[in-house]
Parts: sequence; structure tokens; C-alpha cells
Amino acid sequence: MGIKQYFFTELTQNAVEKPLREVWSELPAGGSQVLVVDGSNFIAGLLRHPQLGVGSPAVPRLQEFRAVLQLLLQGICEACPGVELHFIFDGASSDAVLKCKDAEHLMRQRQRIAESAVHAASFAQSGYCKRASVWSGGVLRRCLLDVLRSLGGTHKVFLAHGAGRDLDMGMLLHAAEHEAKLLLSDDSDFLAAFNGVVLSIRSLRFARGKLQSKAVSLVDRLRTLGLDTFEELLLAAFLGGSDFNSPIIKGAWQEIAKTARLIIRGAPWQAAALEAAQDKTEAQAFIDNFDIAVYNPSHEDDGTESWTCQGNAAYGLTRIHPPNGALDVVLRAFAQELPDQPDTFGSSPVKVARLLQAYSQGHLSARSLNLLRFRTWSESPCLADHVSGRLVATWKRCALERLAAFLARPQSESWDDDEDGHDASYLAVAVERLHDEVFGMCTQAAHEVAELERVARQTSSPVAGETAELKMRELLQRVSAVEAISTSERVGEMELPQWVWEGAVLPVPQESEDQRKARAESFFFLATGTELPARHLSLVKKCVSTGTLATQAEQSSLFLLAVVSIGGEQLVPEHVRQLQKSLGIDKQDFGVSLPAFVGQSQEQHAGAAIVLGELCWWLLSHLQDVYCLCGGQGLVFPAGVPLGGGPTVITQDGLVHKSKDGYRIRVSGPPDEEVPEEALRGAAKILCEVGTVRQIKDWFKLTDVGPVDAFALHGRVVVLRGLPYTLSVKALA
Repeated sequence: MGIKQYFFTELTQNAVEKPLREVWSELPAGGSQVLVVDGSNFIAGLLRHPQLGVGSPAVPRLQEFRAVLQLLLQGICEACPGVELHFIFDGASSDAVLKCKDAEHLMRQRQRIAESAVHAASFAQSGYCKRASVWSGGVLRRCLLDVLRSLGGTHKVFLAHGAGRDLDMGMLLHAAEHEAKLLLSDDSDFLAAFNGVVLSIRSLRFARGKLQSKAVSLVDRLRTLGLDTFEELLLAAFLGGSDFNSPIIKGAWQEIAKTARLIIRGAPWQAAALEAAQDKTEAQAFIDNFDIAVYNPSHEDDGTESWTCQGNAAYGLTRIHPPNGALDVVLRAFAQELPDQPDTFGSSPVKVARLLQAYSQGHLSARSLNLLRFRTWSESPCLADHVSGRLVATWKRCALERLAAFLARPQSESWDDDEDGHDASYLAVAVERLHDEVFGMCTQAAHEVAELERVARQTSSPVAGETAELKMRELLQRVSAVEAISTSERVGEMELPQWVWEGAVLPVPQESEDQRKARAESFFFLATGTELPARHLSLVKKCVSTGTLATQAEQSSLFLLAVVSIGGEQLVPEHVRQLQKSLGIDKQDFGVSLPAFVGQSQEQHAGAAIVLGELCWWLLSHLQDVYCLCGGQGLVFPAGVPLGGGPTVITQDGLVHKSKDGYRIRVSGPPDEEVPEEALRGAAKILCEVGTVRQIKDWFKLTDVGPVDAFALHGRVVVLRGLPYTLSVKALA
């Protein structure tokens, strides 16, 4: 049993819950006030948090995410007086160089395929599933930056970069550099590698009017395992197995800990690990990612941080909040891998220095930067992959073809072929494409698991629950047994019209209307694959031109235009109308007409909702990348896109269905706590905006409203009097 399985069950989950203020007060007095936060892990943990989670299988719930993020960070700051939050996010890197983690990566991919199949089936059956699809870290990080700016203080956000190394070590090095005593993460590696107190993200919850938590100190970990020193803990973690090495000892942790104490015998734990290992390469990989002593600080005066290993740059941290424009040494080295475009059609926006700065400012995604660096692109499994045709994956590949052709930027009108018959000027991109068959083989079993889980929830039947777990394990085994789930293939070639490059140039002062028009047309074509309709030219031109400030409604209209231009007949018109309403532009005559959706079944409508959600997540990042590559400065949506979840999918006998007698709304707080009257009154105000409300004891009856608006409230997290509450909806018989 490796550290991931053991530590979270025996240490984190079984740790004593106590107020976070108490945990903070128990830390040694004086010294550093830094709390290091595992940024990417924090964002993912918040989406699926049992109390604060706002994950959605369809359209993102960004407004709720921002609200619960604000609540949680305020709660942390109030519980930890004087705290300085340091968020460390994984930056651009290539997992391809981390061969030691290939097995872990493949296992997680297969697990996501099986789990997403069940979540998609559950959504189709009941119309509800609290599960996020593949989400955009850059989009949610921008939400975090907005919240931190509103909080004030001296909080910081960094991007970590590694020279062919796992990025968790960058976080450990930063924590040691700033003498941080507390680290916030659900990554169990830190329970072995960090010598301070590890705070679990999923354990944070509001209860009894306070922010509660579960934290595990180094003393706690050593006592639980029967160890005496931090070095013995590191050796035990190696012997038990990790992402970087196979288990040396397969057995109970008591046996592993006992062996660690016997073989270390006062020697350095690194030497003991190498001596015990059959594969010295695995042992060295573990040491490189768990031993901070092998790295030496080499910081610069510009505020960046970096560390070397054996004289070579190994890790770098670039600060993105508050920004200072400086790039760490590892990030600067990426310049050697990036191409400069020739200025054939004017001032090209694809210049190395500009790309690196845009990336560090959050204006270009790490995924697109890595596309330019490594000429590779890999598909990630998501809920939409389980919808017939894998539409979103197809749209992404088409967009990749356009970008590959655009980034090549031919220097002449001649197109010469290479020795393989491919266009020599074309940017050759290898796509790791997931096999359609692996998703198809999950369909029947996933529906069986989803149905058993539904029965278990409705009847509290332990037999149904146990059977569902058994069926889920069988599904995982089937997917794991597939020899290969993906194939590497070269992206298709495309010849773009020359006007695409002519419009995609850096802006100049007092730009002409013709150039603004050209940029809008280039942006829209690269983003959607279709030419910009004349009736929408003014809108797009205003949103992508420098020196003009588009309103929130105009920015939302641009986003919706991109959605319908790509989605077309694959989207349900009613779903699009719900999206338009959530964006606050439902009163506008948008001038977009969708062809009739051909699907009629409940499952087809649920699939279309999942496709719409995945399309929205992708476009939030894709439109920003295209805007940057076309010469845009800053954010294409500076105010963000106010997505509020949905759409509502009506089912025949699932949770979400029509009612002739109204809907019951319950307000839930922490378990075993009554909802105070003040919170109920706050909830009533929210419900009054939807329909007619009557309070009956501790619940509300909502009438004069249809199922779409009623069930849009289901699972919604609302902040009332400084505490989170969840709304649940049930159709009354």
C-alpha cells in the first residue's frame, strides 16, 4: 500500500477536526506567517468539495465558484491573523520527460474514462450530477486573482516551472525558503515530503459558525507510524511505493515502518533507499522529488526564485500576483524551444518574448505554449467523450489544424512538400488521440452502475450500493485491460486564406478601421472555423480591438456567438436560450437562429447539455489564446463571463421532472445543525426572484414557475450571513 492510500485514510480522514484558528494558534510563535497553498490542487478540491463544491457536468458555475472562493479565503484570513497566502500553480512543463510517472498518468486516464462514463450516464438518467467536466485552470486562476485583489494584504501567486522535473518539489523548495509551517493540499505526497503541518483542503468546512479543519503535523505522522525521525518517514514512503517507484515492501505499514528503522541505522536515508532499491533509476527519481537538500537556491534581484541541481537550473518560480513582469530562469530557457514568426505581413504577434510574457500574465495558456514548444497535443478524457460522435474532441482537433496552419505563417505563396509529402512550412503537430472504442465499451456498464447508485440513494439499500461498487470495479478492470487507449497521429494539414495572417498583427496607435475589421475577421475565423457574418462585425470588432471597451453584455454576446457558431445543430435551442438568460442578455435580439435539434430522447438532450458545457469550458480558454495570438493585448473577457450553470434537462422519472403542484425547496447547512431564521429569510429573498414562495416549517413551496427555472436552483450554493448553504429541489406530486 503506497503513501497515497495509507496517509489519507489513516491520517487525514481520521484526524481530529478542530477550528482552523486553533490550528494556526498552535504553530510555533514568531517567524514566518506564510501559508503555502498547492494552487492547482486547491482549485480542483474546491470544485468537488463536499460543502462548497460547485462542479457541474454542463455549463460552468463561475459565479458560484467566485462566491464560495471569496467566502473560503476570507474565512482562512480571519482564522489565521496575519497570514500571507502563497499560491503555487503548476506552470508550463512537459510530462513527457517524466517517464517515471507514465504508469501513474495512464492509470489516472483510464480511471477518468470509467468514472466520467458513469457520471454522464447518471446525468442522463436523473438530470443532475454534481461533477465537473474537464475544467480550465487558467480561467479559475483568474477568478482567484480577482478575489485576492479584493482581499488586499500581501498574498502572492506564483507559477512553478521545472527543467524536466515534477513541479511539487518547487512548492517544497518555496515553503522551505520562506520557512512556512503550514501547507494546504490534498496531495498525499506532501504528508511524506513536508516537515511542517499539512492541512487538507477537503477537510475545510464551515460548522458551528467557524471554519473547521483537519491538520496533520510531522509529530502526528511519526507517532502514528511508530517512527522517530523525518528521515525514517521519507525512507518508509519510498519502501511503500509512490508515483516515482514501485513498492519495495508489499505489506502493512507497521511492517514497512519497522523495516525503515532497521535499514537506516543512522545512515543517510538517500543511501538506504538506493541500497534497498532493485531499480536505481526509480530510487533516484524518488530522491529527486522528495529531498530538498539536493537543490541550491539561486534567486535573482527581480523577485523570481530559482534552484539549481548539480549546477544546472532545476526549478523556477515566476510571480504573477502582484505582477512585476520578471520571468524566472527556467521559464526564460523555454525561449530556445519557441519559434519566431517572420514579419511577412507586418508586426507578427508570435514573437518569443511576447509569448512568454503573455503566458506569465495569464493571457496565453500553458497548453498553447507547450504546443509551440513541443509540437504535441494530447486529448484528456471528459464527460462529453461519452456522447455519440465525441463532438467536442472533433471541434478541438479542427481548431488545432487551423492554429497549426496559422503558426506556420508561410513566407511565400509556394507550398513545398517535405520528404514525406507533407507541406514543409506547416507546423507539424503530433496529437495523442484517444480511441473512440474505449468510450463505447463503457456505455452499457456505466448505465448499470448509474442505475444501481440511483436505487441505493432512493432506497438506502446497502445491497444496491455494494452491487454498484462491484460493477464499478469491474468497469475499471475492463478499461485497465485495454492494451492501448490512444494513438499518436499527425494533425491534418489545412491551407488558410492569406487574409487570416494580414489581420493577425500587433495593434498600432490610431489604428485604422480597416485593420480593426481585419483583426476581427482573423480572430473569428481562427476561433470558430467560419467567416464572420457581416451583422456581427461591429460586435466582434469592438471586443477584440485595442482602445475600445466592450460592455459586459457585449463580451457575453461574443462568447454566445462563438458557442452557437461552433455548436450549431448539435445544440438544443432551449439550452442555448437558458445560457443566454444566465448571461444576462436574454432581452437582446441576438440575431442567431439555430436549426432544430434532431434528437428527441431524454438521453440525447442530456448529451447535448454535456456537450454545451464542455464547449463552454473549452471556449473560455480557446478564445483567449486565439485573441492573444492574433495580437490582442490583455484579456478578451476582462470582466469574465458570468456563467451560472445549467442547462436544465427534464427527465421522465429522474430527479428533474415536471410538477403540477409546485416544488419543494430545502436549505441545508452543516449536518446536525438547524438553519437559523436569518438564513431562511435570506433564502426566501432569492426564491422570490424566481416564483411565488410560501414557507412551510423548515422548507419552501415554490409555485408559478416551470421546471427549468425551479431546478436551476438544485444544488446551488448560496452564501447567507457569511455561511454557505445548499438548495435542494424536489417536484411535488
